[in-house]
Parts: sequence; C-alpha cells; structure tokens
Amino acid sequence: MKRFRKKIAAVVLAMVLMVAMAVPAFAVSSHIGIPLGQLGYWNPEQTNFTLNAFASSSADNHTNVTTWPKDYSRSQRWTVRRTADNHYYITTDLSKDFALDYFWGASNNGNCDLYSVTDAAGNFNTDAYVTFITENSSAYSFGIKAEGRSLYLTEDHSKTITYGSQSGYDVRWKAATYESTPSSQVWHFDWIDQG
Repeated sequence: MKRFRKKIAAVVLAMVLMVAMAVPAFAVSSHIGIPLGQLGYWNPEQTNFTLNAFASSSADNHTNVTTWPKDYSRSQRWTVRRTADNHYYITTDLSKDFALDYFWGASNNGNCDLYSVTDAAGNFNTDAYVTFITENSSAYSFGIKAEGRSLYLTEDHSKTITYGSQSGYDVRWKAATYESTPSSQVWHFDWIDQG
C-alpha cells in the first residue's frame, strides 16, 4: 500500500511539473494576443483603409494620424512595443522614436497624432500608453484604449481628410460608442511577413 501511494504521488507531481513547464512556452508566442514586436498594418473594421501617419517620409511631433487607402508605405506600418514596466505603445515604421499620442491642444484636443516616445530627459511620454481590448483573438481584432482614460482610437467619419485625388478619415480618441458591427473603434492587425 505504501508503494502504491508513492507511485500516485510521483504521477501527480509529474503532471504538475508538465503543466508548469507548458504555460510559459505557450505565453511567449507573439501570435497569441497582442502582436508585440510585430510589424504590420492596423485596419479599421468599418472601411478598407489602414492607419496612416499623414507624412511622406519622416515623423515629427504632431504629425497627424489618419486612415488612408493602403499603399504599403512605411507611414502605414506600425509596431506594438512595451516599456520595461509593462506599458504598451504603438510606433510608426517611419521612426521607432514616435508613437501614437493623445493631443492636448486647445484647438484640436483629443486628436491622434505622433509624438516623441521620450522627452529630452529620457522619460516616457505617458500619453502614448495604450491598452488593448481583445474583440476577436483569432482575427487579431482589438479596441485600442488610451491607458488611464475611457477613450478609444476611433476612425472619425465626420472628418474627411483629402490630399490630391485620395481621401481618408481623421483618427481621434473618443469615448466608447458601442456601435453595431462593424465598429469605427475596432482595429484588425495585419501581419507583414518579414521572412
């Protein structure tokens, strides 16, 4: 009987160790949940456009963010990054030093623009921090919420942006609208094969 108890205890211990070892391997996959460190496009659920830094070849503070017809340029490619203390932010492929930001200006408060990730002293720009609300993990669909605020990245259909013969929409931080599907506050991540 004593020998039987030892065998049962050994089997239970082995199962506990197998589960403990399996969890970290599963959790590090970059294709599960937030696309951390992956280069790709953020496409709004309501239109065929993609998130776009409204700039030709370089990023600067207050570069406007819009949605625009996809042209596969660097101004439409984004990377989700994380600080050492686990805050997420989204940088443009034009420069990893510029991220989506909440604009506090008097005339355009709440606009989404690009702003430097750090200030001159090396402190992180907390207005760039975002939280991801999973809408559909298998389709990589998320609500992108300004961290610490009840405001979501929104394709604003009331403000059309036109350049030449093309047009898109302004992108702003707005309260949850609880729209029916499709939503102007749900964004799909489309991977770029770097491979």
